[in-house]
Amino acid sequence: MRTAIVCLLAIVALVFADLDHELRHFRNAPTAEAKRAEMHEIGSYTPQSYADVYTILSLFSEAEGDMSVCRTFPSVLSRWAHAVPELKEYILNGLVAEAEARGSDSLTVAVAIRLSHFNDARGLAMLKTWMQSGNTDIMDVLITDVPAALFRYEEFALINDFRVMFLGDYEAQAAAVAPMVRSGLIDEMLGLRRLHSIATMAPTPTARMRAVTVAVSVYGPDCTGLLLEVATQDEQEWVATMASYYLREAFPEEPETALLPTPLGSYKKSTAVNYAYSWYSSCNHDCSTSYSKCTPWSYWGSECCGFPSQGGDCANFVSQSLIAGGHPNLNGGSPCRGYPCGKEEVGANNLDNCLAQHHGWTKTCGHKLATPSNIVPGDVIVYHKSSCSDSSAHATLVTEVKNGKAYITCHSSDHKNQSYDYMFGSKPYISFLHY
Repeated sequence: MRTAIVCLLAIVALVFADLDHELRHFRNAPTAEAKRAEMHEIGSYTPQSYADVYTILSLFSEAEGDMSVCRTFPSVLSRWAHAVPELKEYILNGLVAEAEARGSDSLTVAVAIRLSHFNDARGLAMLKTWMQSGNTDIMDVLITDVPAALFRYEEFALINDFRVMFLGDYEAQAAAVAPMVRSGLIDEMLGLRRLHSIATMAPTPTARMRAVTVAVSVYGPDCTGLLLEVATQDEQEWVATMASYYLREAFPEEPETALLPTPLGSYKKSTAVNYAYSWYSSCNHDCSTSYSKCTPWSYWGSECCGFPSQGGDCANFVSQSLIAGGHPNLNGGSPCRGYPCGKEEVGANNLDNCLAQHHGWTKTCGHKLATPSNIVPGDVIVYHKSSCSDSSAHATLVTEVKNGKAYITCHSSDHKNQSYDYMFGSKPYISFLHY
């Protein structure tokens, strides 16, 4: 026991010795760049006591002459606060005190950004005060970090104020979201909702279109569907039109005839049915990723992964089944959006229109219709609530026909070979789609 205590004390002494060694290197570093490098080395240590934190805080006064060095301290202390939660309040209080004492905008913003990682309201207050000052002299800490901090507080109005103040036109505003999404600083859907808001706030049609083209150029074809997902019905047409035009310019390998009816000679209905049987009670998706990630497909329901439902997985599941059977991809522009994996349509009413309008499927729709004689396994049934065009809809794959009656397999909720009339009570308008 005594030996173990002696060893432990020796280890602690070694840690302190190494930290002291790095501090000496920091103080003796000949240039600001060397000091910043040494401070990042210090950040790799785990603090043992309040005294360690106080030592770093005291360096603010030593380095006050070079704010580029001072701005490395909040990063180091933030790492320490994450590593040793019991020191967090002491560290954050010290950062706020130092920022107030120094009176430097760049240090204030650097501290506020670090506070945002802990959702500390003082960080938001500091950012608001700084933004009201209108200081444009510290652009090196603005473009990515400040919007990311504001996103953490969900202060969308402030983000727009920030971009108007510092970034100017709406094209620059849209582009500013890109590095935050790419780096994982903000959630993908949150960032793309913001892109949509920026596009719709632009004052002229030309400016709106420019914002959309920037979004598509940054994120590629998938952005079209993502923008459409958050657009209102009356906005979708211009979003789709502009995005489709830009895709033809930016991705010339995409044929301009993508929205024309496509031949289905390669569609093997039996293969589609077998896919539906294989996956009706599970999902072809890695549940450790978010619902919209293509691993290899996204998943929009709640039954398989325990995600909150994102409107249900019915159309996504039918799309997967069709594509597994060799059906052409359901992309090219609304209503065939190819979102999010570039191949599928995740909206039931859109899927109905996509197949009928752009892929040559025969559509028969009416109130509580009997199964038409041409319906066979591998065809599609879409249920609508109040009319044949109601967007409140549910998509299914026909997997069996017995005695002139269709039976379906679907997701959200999961069914296999369910009698097609099971939805008559809630969605009695039945769209039969056959090819």
